[in-house]
Amino acid sequence: MKTKIILLLLTAFFFITNTLSAQSIIKGRVLDAEDKTPIEFANVVLMKQDSSYVSGINTNINGYFEIDNSFNKGEILSTSFIGYETAYQSVVGSENDSIIVFLKPSSINLDEVIIQARSIIVKDDRKVILPSEEQIRMSTDGTDILRKMQLPRIMVDPVSGEISMSGSGTLQLRINGVQVTNAEIASIPPADILRIEYYDDPGARYGKADAVIDYITRRKETGGNINGVFFNGGGHRRVSLDDRLSLKYNYGKSEFSANAMFV
Repeated sequence: MKTKIILLLLTAFFFITNTLSAQSIIKGRVLDAEDKTPIEFANVVLMKQDSSYVSGINTNINGYFEIDNSFNKGEILSTSFIGYETAYQSVVGSENDSIIVFLKPSSINLDEVIIQARSIIVKDDRKVILPSEEQIRMSTDGTDILRKMQLPRIMVDPVSGEISMSGSGTLQLRINGVQVTNAEIASIPPADILRIEYYDDPGARYGKADAVIDYITRRKETGGNINGVFFNGGGHRRVSLDDRLSLKYNYGKSEFSANAMFV
């Protein structure tokens, strides 16, 4: 009798465990709203109602994704990709269902002419992304404008401001060809950004980097700037890039810079 009770309890335990495990995964697919083709490497971010970050992932080559929602922390799914409008969708009660997300191509207004386009120039070794006037106007710094550009496989943590690649890839950041840190990217005024060059297969000349993002900015002949924000936004795992101070001074073709982060 005791053996039967133990077996029944174990069976119930495994059933409950598997049920909770299944409910912690949200599955779905991202498609183009016009031609219904899958969108690969779209950014899928799970957020709380206050827009705070829970977890994120990119879609695979067929547009599918599976995102962790342990303990049902996330309630909103934000899906984005360069050239498309960001889509927001409630995931409450959707853990057992497959979600289909349709992304609409974004439009760029030029006076009275509307042109549907992605401001990307594709070259042999890289993609050149030209920020729009609206992206520059609505962004606060170099990190924020990158988040709005929604590059494939590139994640920007909305809390810490850290720029990274999905998976275990190594990302290298540069300004005018010179390797820099996250803090230096966060210190770039958006109005100074001419373009962003994205190498998603950089090759041996960039060392062991799996991807390279190079900000091409205006070069000032004289003068400088001080940029800094002080806000206690750090957590137990990361330090917020909002606690930073950056100083730059230009003289001729030379540029001198100093950066500091505060814990």
